[in-house]
Amino acid sequence: MPTTSRRRSLLRLGVLLFYLTAAMVFAQLLVGGALVFGFVSTTTHIRTGLFTLGFAACAAAAALASKPSYRPIKAVGLLLTSMVIVQGILGLAVLATGSPAVTLLHFTSALLIYGFAVSGAFLARRWSTIPLTEKQGPVIPAVLVAFVLVATLVVITYAFPHK
Repeated sequence: MPTTSRRRSLLRLGVLLFYLTAAMVFAQLLVGGALVFGFVSTTTHIRTGLFTLGFAACAAAAALASKPSYRPIKAVGLLLTSMVIVQGILGLAVLATGSPAVTLLHFTSALLIYGFAVSGAFLARRWSTIPLTEKQGPVIPAVLVAFVLVATLVVITYAFPHK
C-alpha cells in the first residue's frame, strides 16, 4: 500500500494536470487568434490542439483513477476531453468547408472549453482538500496510457504535415 505522502503526491499530479490543461486551453485560444490573423500556420494550431487534447486526456485519466473519488472533477475531465475531440472534428470541418457558420461554432465551442478548463482548475483545488482514502487507484498507469495515445496522434501529425 502506498504511503500517505505518495498518495498525496499522486493526487497533486492530478491537480497539476488540470492546471496545465487550463493553461494549454488558453494557449490554444491564443494560437487560434494568431491563426485568424495569419501569424501562425494551420499546422501549428492543429498540433497545439493535440497537445491540449493530451493534457485534457491525462487530467481526466488521473481524475478517474485517483482516490479520493470526486465526481465533479471526473465529470469535468471527461466533458473537457470529449469537447476537445469534438472541437478537433469541428476544426477539420472548417478546413474542409471554409463555412463561416462552422467557424463560428468552432470558436463558440472553444470558449466553452475554456470555461470548462477554468472550472476544472478550481474544482481540482477543492479536490485536493478532500481527505485521502486507504486505497489509491492506478493513477500513473492511467495517465501513461492517455499520454501514449495522444503522443501517437502527435507523431502522426508530424509524419503527415498539413499546409
